[in-house]
Amino acid sequence: MSSGAAEKPRSSPVGRVAVSARRAAIARRPGATVSKAIILAGGDSTSLSVLTDAIPKPLLPVLNRPLIEWQLQALQRSGIEEVCIALSPHNFDPVSEYLATRAAPEMRLHYAVDEVPRGPAGSMKLFENILERDTFLAVDGGTFLGDVRIDALVRAHHARGAKATMGILPASITASSPEAVVSPDGRIQSIFQHHSSNDRRRSRPLTGLCVFDSAVFGLIPDKGFFDVKERLFVRLQEQGALVAAETTHGLCVAIDSVQRYYQLQVELLEGDFLFGSSYRQLADGIWVGEGTDLPPSAYVLGPVVIGSHCQIGDGAQFIGPAVIGDGSRIGSRSVVRSSVLWEQVQLAPGCKVETSIVTSSVSISEETWLRSSVLVPAGGAREETARFQPERLSPLAAPAGNGLSRKAGAGKALFDFVGAGALLILLSPVLLLCAVAIRLDSAGPVFFRQRRCGKSGEPFWMFKFRTMVPDADEKQVELREKNETDGPVFKMLADPRITRVGRLLRRTSLDELPQLLNVVRGEMSLVGPRPLASDQMRYCPAWRDRRLSVKPGMTGLWQVNGRSRSSFHDWVKHDIDYVKRQSIGLDLRILAKTVVAVIRGSGAY
Repeated sequence: MSSGAAEKPRSSPVGRVAVSARRAAIARRPGATVSKAIILAGGDSTSLSVLTDAIPKPLLPVLNRPLIEWQLQALQRSGIEEVCIALSPHNFDPVSEYLATRAAPEMRLHYAVDEVPRGPAGSMKLFENILERDTFLAVDGGTFLGDVRIDALVRAHHARGAKATMGILPASITASSPEAVVSPDGRIQSIFQHHSSNDRRRSRPLTGLCVFDSAVFGLIPDKGFFDVKERLFVRLQEQGALVAAETTHGLCVAIDSVQRYYQLQVELLEGDFLFGSSYRQLADGIWVGEGTDLPPSAYVLGPVVIGSHCQIGDGAQFIGPAVIGDGSRIGSRSVVRSSVLWEQVQLAPGCKVETSIVTSSVSISEETWLRSSVLVPAGGAREETARFQPERLSPLAAPAGNGLSRKAGAGKALFDFVGAGALLILLSPVLLLCAVAIRLDSAGPVFFRQRRCGKSGEPFWMFKFRTMVPDADEKQVELREKNETDGPVFKMLADPRITRVGRLLRRTSLDELPQLLNVVRGEMSLVGPRPLASDQMRYCPAWRDRRLSVKPGMTGLWQVNGRSRSSFHDWVKHDIDYVKRQSIGLDLRILAKTVVAVIRGSGAY
């Protein structure tokens, strides 16, 4: 970990956008009862990866201004004087360097980066020496802060004597962020990621804001992945501490999907935000930055924001809500409608961009029509698109990955079917021998069957040879404190529930062979992320959605890279890496390494 505080005075991020007259009136509210905050901007944002692969999440442009600037400005208005910013290795340099000349001189900044991401609560532990004596505010790195009443959230926290108070949206608002089930007296009973099948009668979307008592640091371990919603809150509740929910007032949006990011721009443009000295207002709802001139033949229907030093061709049309980033070049006769363009975008003459997001430095060729898409540069001049539904918010954006072509996907499916069928026939004597050994060794069924999540979350029954005593699930509760992994799966090197034959089957991975039947049935693949139950993926919804974009596999990158000895962070990393890189060639290499790992018994217990 590396950390440090900002030392030299820096210019205030007056930036390009100022709050409206109505919101300016509430700037610098008196009576704030916390002076310190932490922004949890580390970790992998896989639900936004189509955008954050190109730019760190804290620097995502919102109305041509980085997200973290909005956050710092809102914190400053609420009286926050000291801010800790938890970053990951890949975004530490760009974010800290960006803020070095733009953070407000009244605020003291501390940075920390951990080479092995520890989750939101684990990241808070990095700043324990700064926050240990104070009540403090925690802000999710993907949360947009507008005129949200942070002081009201803090006062409610102190009035209730809570150890943690999480901000929730009003009951009239729906969102795709995680939701809390709240009791009538304001206690949080449980937290879940919204799905169409969930009961929403008493659930409320979370805002990404939480007030903590410093006593929570005593519940966070020094090592390993540790989540706020799934682990820290549970530990607080187990100790009888109050974990409360409080409705937030003002604008506070969790950017948890590409759709939500797009919709936020629309909501801000259609709201009452005004633009500061770096922008000039040409007409109602039309703002233009410094060094940008519109030709007389251009047509603009607001709300539209056009950044600084843009070049606009004759006959170009802008139909709001639309945002054009700094330094963009819009060719003659091009049309930008209900879209967000980042900086340095180039549209050749005659282009048409509708309800889309175009990221920085992308060039679109002449007469191209882009609709309901995200366009990002990849591999130099080559461009990639991802479809999304800007008019309708879905629970999570479709995970972005290179994926297999239709032809390659059909080849993989055929390879799985033929390969698994052949192995079932060839290994039938081994399967029979395992079944007899299990039956003679202990009472109970030969097979263990459990409901797991397949591709797109479709449930199926996964088969394994039984390796534990029949009442293993009940005994796991007693052994919970002896879990030797930091992930969602329970693992013990000397698990007393494992039978004698079961230990041999696990060490040789023979217990997994019945899953060949799942492969033949099309529920699994020979290679892919391991199939898990839905509650085992609750720690990281973005990881869950990425891994559910492909069929689960009997083996994968995680299995051939340490397996049970790997950390949860490594598990997430390998799953995401596989989805991004998947190919027939990669599958063959993983299968070859699996044979070696099984022979050696690497990481199996």
